[in-house]
Amino acid sequence: MKKIVTLLMLTLLFFVSNAQKTITWYRITNDTSTLNYNPFTSTNITKTGYYNINPKTGEQRRYNGGTSWVVDSLFGKGQSIKDTVYLFTKDTVYISSSGGVSVDVVYSPEQYGAIRANQTFAQRNINQDTINARYPGMGFTTSDYVDWAAWQMAVKQVTLYGGTVQAKGGTYYVGNKSILIEKYSKYFQIDGGYSKLISTGTTPIFSRLSPNDNADANTMVELRCTFKNLVLKGTSTQIGIDIGPSYGAYYQSILGETLGECIHLRFALRTTVDNCFATNCNVGWIADRGNWTGSSNSNSQSNHTTFRSCRYFGAGDAGFKIYAASGVVVEDCIIEGTSVRAGIDFDGQGSTVVKDFTVRNTHFECANGATEAFIKVRMHSGIITIDKVFGQYASILADIGATIGYVTTEISHVSYWVPKVGKFFNNAGNVGWILKYNENPLTTTTASTTIPTWFNGTAVSNCSGPGCGSNRFTYIGIPR
Repeated sequence: MKKIVTLLMLTLLFFVSNAQKTITWYRITNDTSTLNYNPFTSTNITKTGYYNINPKTGEQRRYNGGTSWVVDSLFGKGQSIKDTVYLFTKDTVYISSSGGVSVDVVYSPEQYGAIRANQTFAQRNINQDTINARYPGMGFTTSDYVDWAAWQMAVKQVTLYGGTVQAKGGTYYVGNKSILIEKYSKYFQIDGGYSKLISTGTTPIFSRLSPNDNADANTMVELRCTFKNLVLKGTSTQIGIDIGPSYGAYYQSILGETLGECIHLRFALRTTVDNCFATNCNVGWIADRGNWTGSSNSNSQSNHTTFRSCRYFGAGDAGFKIYAASGVVVEDCIIEGTSVRAGIDFDGQGSTVVKDFTVRNTHFECANGATEAFIKVRMHSGIITIDKVFGQYASILADIGATIGYVTTEISHVSYWVPKVGKFFNNAGNVGWILKYNENPLTTTTASTTIPTWFNGTAVSNCSGPGCGSNRFTYIGIPR
């Protein structure tokens, strides 16, 4: 990372054996070249000492006269430093009592001119020459929104060089353009500090160039990133975050408002979406396969994604959509509002390598229910596990079907459910149902005759033992 070599006049006070010691000058730089100059040739205020810290390596050197520098610690061992030194708004240097130094690289939109106002550069009377000087090589124009440019500049730095975008809170107006993540980024974090970004566009608020093909996607998937503490408000056709391939991405406390989709994952392996909220969005979250040249239902999946402690509220299509992804878990979530087509919509898209899906400890409370089902699954073959769910209003609990093979569905520990016109389930064919340890009204003493009446779709009958075939059920009541 290129940084302007800057002299910072800082006074650091600390105590050594109850005596006060003052260091008046040091420099922070990532210049790795040999230090061979005399820092005291300047006519500036006389300096009592001069140290150089390389934040990339942590190496510290002390000026030793002439053009000589020696390895030395800015702070000697045993000296207690309790304060954190902030350099610009970007670098945070942590100095340990043993003399070690570590640097956390932090960028903020304010550092790049954010104003938290719904204005373009032209509306702020900022001309093109000034824009070019402030944001060299970025191609911003007078019609761009100031807050968008500031966010784009901060995000570009962190996605190129690593570190954190740390916003200060408040509302930012980003206009109708996406904030672009660098295509081949590897590591970064964005902490919004619960800032609200308001967009008027149709493209994702946070986006990334699409892979050229699946080989390119397999390079891009090396991205490891964290988004947290952001409120994203946009239009009904817009996605909040859609950044393509990643591995181990973490989304925490992202609040989507009035969006088409809050977060759309594509080839996002082992992603965690934690404590996120979608309010009045058409869809909350989607775990999906790639949509670029060479992608398929078996080579660009969002396998082993976990949605945890999220809340969908609205009257849209679905809270969660999972497409061609195996090992996905939805847990500790709430789906509520007016109505949805499906609370959770899972479609294996015929993939022979999509084999399992789990929903647990999830609450469904849409006042007008779901037009199709709380949980709808279509899968080639595999195992569905539904455990500890609760339904407040009349809906089909589960609509399950195997598209080619055979699906085993286990539904257990349901504490309460309101059937839709007397039906709890829809059997879309080639499914084995295991119903166990559920509470009233999913209880009966006449399983073989009563349980078939709980189903729409292909008729089911009691399983007499192992190997009884598809479209059968096994019932295990609570032992009381």
